[in-house]
Amino acid sequence: MARIKKLTPEQEALMAVVRDDWLDFIFKNDQPMNEAAAKSGVAFLYGLAKLKLPRVIIKESPMACQLGVYDQTYEQIRGRVSNQVHEQIYEQVRGQVHDQVSPQVKERVYSQVRDPIYTQVCEQVRDQVYDQTCKQVREQKLKYFDPALCDMLWNAGWLSLYDYFRRVGVINHAGLNKYIAYARSGVFYSIFRKDFVVLCNRPAYIKRDENSRLHADGAPAILWRDGWAQYFLHGVRVPADYALTPAEKLDPKLALTEKNADIQRELVRKIGPERVLMETHAKELDAWQDPNTGFKYRLMEMVIGDNIQRRYLYFQHASMPGIFYAKPTAPECDQAWQARAWILSLIERDDLADLKALNLKKEEIISAFPEMVS
Repeated sequence: MARIKKLTPEQEALMAVVRDDWLDFIFKNDQPMNEAAAKSGVAFLYGLAKLKLPRVIIKESPMACQLGVYDQTYEQIRGRVSNQVHEQIYEQVRGQVHDQVSPQVKERVYSQVRDPIYTQVCEQVRDQVYDQTCKQVREQKLKYFDPALCDMLWNAGWLSLYDYFRRVGVINHAGLNKYIAYARSGVFYSIFRKDFVVLCNRPAYIKRDENSRLHADGAPAILWRDGWAQYFLHGVRVPADYALTPAEKLDPKLALTEKNADIQRELVRKIGPERVLMETHAKELDAWQDPNTGFKYRLMEMVIGDNIQRRYLYFQHASMPGIFYAKPTAPECDQAWQARAWILSLIERDDLADLKALNLKKEEIISAFPEMVS
């Protein structure tokens, strides 16, 4: 086959087909794991590392996989081999495949294909599902067993990239074909030990919003087949109550006491910013428009709980219209620009002790505000 120097219209169109095929396979979850294909893949992977065939245990969620390791003896738990397997995948499969592709595909064409397939699949799969799953499992009060990093969620990016070159006839690598078959068997998460492996079945479903972020209002965003669930609002992991409770039953004060800025943003979005302000009896103390960005800020005073007064800076998200923040600020602030400077750490608490002196420095402080807001 002659070296590809420029993609044909058909080859360009195929990029979206391959990308969407992999994303659909991962996110639609219409079929459970193909256990026979998964076990065959494990045999292939352990064979790459010259390890004896392990016993295969199949579980229904990442949490069940972690607990499943505890069911084995101490001697078995001690024998981690995932690094050996992972290294062989990269050396004998990915490395060899790349070496076959490079002579046949011009670098500019390789980059042209890589961005819409590899990058987009990684962003939607590894960054959202894999990283969040590992983080959530780690937060449990248990010893954490590192996943093998040899499954679909971890490697879907580069597998989809080379699957494209396989489909256009650039490569036909036996190891890649076997590894893609293993990935497409539906193994979502895995833990590799010396004498056994624990494989995680596909979730019952994964729900996302119109921007492909993990999201479900009133239900888990990811529901695993054993009932373990993960909750997200527009890509932000939230406590179950925040996702499951109807907006009208959520206490607006939650949005003001929540310390995590991303979770707070999603609570305000779900509850509704106007309701947050109205139901906390917010009073506008000052309004100010930033001359650098044109964004308007309002200093609000709200009474929360047992007659506790709090002041918040209320403003719209710079790049997401309709999304508002209510940021706590020092109680001494009596103007919106001061609250903005406080949040940006351009003034200290001691500066607010003499507001008259502070106001004399207003123009100097405002000149240090960012010219763009993200």
